[in-house]
Amino acid sequence: MNIIFEKAKNGNTTCKIEESNKAKYLYSKYSPEKVSIKKNFNSNSLIIFGLGLGYELKEILDTYSGEIYVIECEKSFVEETMRNKATDQILDKENVHLYIGEQYKDICKIENYCIFYNDKVTDLYKEFYYEVFNFIQNKNRDIKSKKIMVFDHVTIARDCMEAFEKLGYKVIRLKNIREYKVEEIFNFIREYLPDYVFTINFISALSNVCSSIGVKYISWTVDIPDYSFYKEEVFNSVNYLFHFDEGIISEIKNLGVKNAYYLPQAANTNRLDNVKADDNAFLKYSCDASFVGNTIMKNEFNSIANDLKDEELNTIDAIFNLQKKCLNQNKIDENLNDDLVEKLKKFFSKEKMPLMSDRRFMYFILSRKFDELQRIGMAKVISEKFDFKVYGDSLWGRVFHDNKVYIGNAEHYLEMPLVFKFSKVNINLIRSSFESGLPMRVFDIMGSKGFMASSYKKDLEKFFVDGKDMVVYRDFKDLSDIIKYYICHEDERVRIAESGYEKVKKYHNYEVRLKDMMNIVEKNSYK
Repeated sequence: MNIIFEKAKNGNTTCKIEESNKAKYLYSKYSPEKVSIKKNFNSNSLIIFGLGLGYELKEILDTYSGEIYVIECEKSFVEETMRNKATDQILDKENVHLYIGEQYKDICKIENYCIFYNDKVTDLYKEFYYEVFNFIQNKNRDIKSKKIMVFDHVTIARDCMEAFEKLGYKVIRLKNIREYKVEEIFNFIREYLPDYVFTINFISALSNVCSSIGVKYISWTVDIPDYSFYKEEVFNSVNYLFHFDEGIISEIKNLGVKNAYYLPQAANTNRLDNVKADDNAFLKYSCDASFVGNTIMKNEFNSIANDLKDEELNTIDAIFNLQKKCLNQNKIDENLNDDLVEKLKKFFSKEKMPLMSDRRFMYFILSRKFDELQRIGMAKVISEKFDFKVYGDSLWGRVFHDNKVYIGNAEHYLEMPLVFKFSKVNINLIRSSFESGLPMRVFDIMGSKGFMASSYKKDLEKFFVDGKDMVVYRDFKDLSDIIKYYICHEDERVRIAESGYEKVKKYHNYEVRLKDMMNIVEKNSYK
């Protein structure tokens, strides 16, 4: 990268950057001194990231009289600012303190400050200003409560906000990230200066925002497949990636991602305990068995199924039949051969997921189709034998044409806990694409004092005891036998539900999880 200083049309200094045979001007070729900046800095001190040619600093000095700390990575900008007649006196002001390169490490603690980012310069030296930001925050982190900015989500974000506050963090609550433009998020982070930004699931665009500003970004992925995990942004140095499935963490670590950690899901038993459960709720939600989950009919495979040849469909059906017979093993992955991958991949593009192999992508696509078939198959089998209710997306209406089985969507915070409380048996069917992790449904069922019958995944035996905290079924016939038995043995059913509840309440709540999370983040943030 070459920095070229030259005279603008009006005689003041401007500059351009040459890189990879391309050139761009940082300032106007005509009137470089005309810059647009925010001037209402409500703080005793102002830290400026990037002096540039000094025009921004000159504008700020017209209205701001507090202490100003200017940090500049490139010495030539300082030299040119001092040579430029339009800005040659600004660095001599008594309230201006200049730090070039590594000199910023001499800065002492600064109370009541805000930061101004000179984008023209900080975008050129992102890694440098990221380190500066970390240093400044670290210097001042014992002065104030640490702040964490949390974006809302349809599921557990509010539970996380509550837990962060109980752990002593000052939580900045924002709406769902989809409701904001990128520029708005930039401005929020710069205004509030959080120590951390947190989201449910990894948001690659937000990771880039945090990276450009230099603030640590924490994500907790709670669903699969999360295709954002296979984008280049996972390598951003500001990231702390948490995922409920240990298998996925191993996979992306093998790709070279450093700050990636396994963190199981949890439940907020305090909130679930306070959900109003009266006679009306009992009448509305009670049943022999229920399942809460979408059909997964909106999957990639269904969009191309009619274009596949009979031979290809038969091969896929054979793989699915093997998987049905061995729910506890990953037969789709074992039997997905290169020939089938080549035939399928021509229908799809994974251009936006460069870290994902073709085979891995086809595995997710087939797994989602298999999970659709499993959910619908399970629902049909159980509905024929028991008083069964299913909650989820409207596509269940295609499977069950009356409202006796398909009830509608169960709202997460108030309705879903009542389903779990008043269903005698809550069915948990774990997606085949989960390597070892457990879905949120597991913890919410037991956290609601519900009795759970679940398909097997490795984490079940890591956290719970079959027959004591919940019950594991091998296939749908076994599931039918379990439902038949436990709807007739209430004492055993209640005892198991109580045991599962106590274990979730003690070991698998959000304060426990987020304390583990933040211990990891804090430990690695200030090495």
